[in-house]
Amino acid sequence: MSVFFVFQGTTYDDERKGGFVWSPQLNKRGGKNRGFTNMTYIKKEDFIVHSANQMIKSISIAQTDCYEADRPDYTTAEENLWDKQGYMVNTLYKDLDQPLKLSKHREWLIENYRPNSAFLKDGRGKQQYMCLLDEDHAIYFLEEAIKIQNSEEAVRVLKRALQDIIGEKESEYDVVEKQVIDNLVDNEADVVPEWTGEQRAQEMTTASFEERQKPKRNPKVAAAALQRAGYQCEFNPNDRIF
Repeated sequence: MSVFFVFQGTTYDDERKGGFVWSPQLNKRGGKNRGFTNMTYIKKEDFIVHSANQMIKSISIAQTDCYEADRPDYTTAEENLWDKQGYMVNTLYKDLDQPLKLSKHREWLIENYRPNSAFLKDGRGKQQYMCLLDEDHAIYFLEEAIKIQNSEEAVRVLKRALQDIIGEKESEYDVVEKQVIDNLVDNEADVVPEWTGEQRAQEMTTASFEERQKPKRNPKVAAAALQRAGYQCEFNPNDRIF
């Protein structure tokens, strides 16, 4: 799962109402733009933080991978001047009842600058549409937004999103899970796990934020994979099985 930050400006209302984010593929000079190219990296279940007028107004979870789509009809004339060919992601918006003003957090962003995030060294947002958002920045914004919300529903949504992002950031197996795997390995040290050669689809489970799907862990499968790989990173480097 990745987290993105989008600077929507005047397109926010139309895109929120339509349940999507959209960008042209090229800028008005016919060249590539990092903010547009970043759209192509969005996958289903990724998080998006939405801003307009220097405020974080919504968060959402992508309902589709990015796909090519013609420019939608915007209510503002300026947006309709963009090239017709573009990128779109359908996404489920969840609004903050109290937007988070970015100007109040510039000092924190300066002190916690990350090169691969949505903000520059001076704490201002990058001049592009879609950006990757550093997980620490995402966690900070959600924690600060929770403090100022009035409705229980907004707090619930933000807390569940925060839980999922922290969970992804700390996604390594915890102490208990590692102990289970170690015990399985020790108890079956002399048994080489059988494998048919068939690569099964990843099992999924439901995360907390609006029933977002995430990979399901299986300590027994992990232990068997470690044994079969001889405790090396890759069993078959050419196939990258694990």
